[in-house]
Amino acid sequence: DDDEEDLSFEAASESRPQPPKDANEALLQGWDINELLNEASELPHERILKFSDLRDQVIHEITNPDKYRGVPVPSLPGFTSLIKGFRRGEMTVLTGPTGSGKTTFLGQTSLDLAEQGVNVLWGSFEIKNTRLMHKLLQQYMKDVLPIGLAEREGSMEEKKKM
Repeated sequence: DDDEEDLSFEAASESRPQPPKDANEALLQGWDINELLNEASELPHERILKFSDLRDQVIHEITNPDKYRGVPVPSLPGFTSLIKGFRRGEMTVLTGPTGSGKTTFLGQTSLDLAEQGVNVLWGSFEIKNTRLMHKLLQQYMKDVLPIGLAEREGSMEEKKKM
């Protein structure tokens, strides 16, 4: 009996060739691509969602926008109005050409968020850390350094805890 099953499996295998591993192989072997696509089945994946999977959550966000607002940036009210603040767990990427104000913008945003107790992590791949700290200190102190540096050194030490 086992021999008969083996033979029938072999016969079925011989009559139907193995499907190609990819579209390139299918084209090289002369397969009908349209037929392959028509016979294809959907391979579900837990990370690929349809609207129906998210419908209720989307409607909740639309009908309850205040629940999805983030931490505001007080010094940039127009920006806050546009993005509705920074939300916990989200990552924001800011790109632009050299000299376009990314570091200045992120410095101000970081200071505003830090003053509200929000932890901020960011990195610049254009300037050294010492230059970055210099710029942040200038923004924080609202003054050009080193003018007034000696008088403000105590204040800077207090604020470095942020």
